[in-house]
Amino acid sequence: MKEMDIDTILDLLANKHRREILRLLSIEDRYAYELAKILNITPRAVSNHLMMLADTGLISSEKRSSGIGPDREYYSLDKDINLRFTFGRHLYAAHASQLTQTEVGETNPLQLSPPKEPDTVEEIIKNGLKELPQLKKQVDILEREAARYLRKYQGMILHISELLRSKGFSADEVDFIVKLIEKGGRATLDELCEAMNKSEVTINPTIQSLKGKKIISTMFILDENGNEKIGYELNELTKENIIYQ
Repeated sequence: MKEMDIDTILDLLANKHRREILRLLSIEDRYAYELAKILNITPRAVSNHLMMLADTGLISSEKRSSGIGPDREYYSLDKDINLRFTFGRHLYAAHASQLTQTEVGETNPLQLSPPKEPDTVEEIIKNGLKELPQLKKQVDILEREAARYLRKYQGMILHISELLRSKGFSADEVDFIVKLIEKGGRATLDELCEAMNKSEVTINPTIQSLKGKKIISTMFILDENGNEKIGYELNELTKENIIYQ
């Protein structure tokens, strides 16, 4: 999964018309005037919403033959996005990521199990009654299971944070170390700034303090384009003698 900016996604989803456009495009590709009629808003308003969704790469468009006149610009969902926002006592998760085709599976508009397409309305309804409630039940089970693991995850963060505070680390130092642990012990400066929602200038005193305490070391990490970026990693001694003590 590729991490995405959750603020951007939430800003887009804050508008009910954009949410409905995404829902409609998840079913099939559509053109702007068609969306305007369904949503009962002006074509200009639809165009503005489509432009915002396209600017973030969530949708794409291409001209296709209408069969009865000029070509039309059809819009399609271009990414599979997983957005998770869960919170409660000792329970908080805010996450947005782009799923790969392998993670999502093959796209099939009809997930009905019978190999033969139903011929009658009665068969369509019968197959729907057979499949949809079971699929919904599995989704509900997975959501409850995810909530349980999130609570365990949050509990582990709390446990580690309390241990580190008992060792005299400040709140910012604890947050920095925990973020590094979450990322497997190493991360770029950009990733850490984003995870902690702080600027490089603001985070620098914490970095210098942890380097002075021999908790972290500076390193260079290759990004997805092969460019070197400055990063930091937890020292092996730190992992053994402090985190797991």
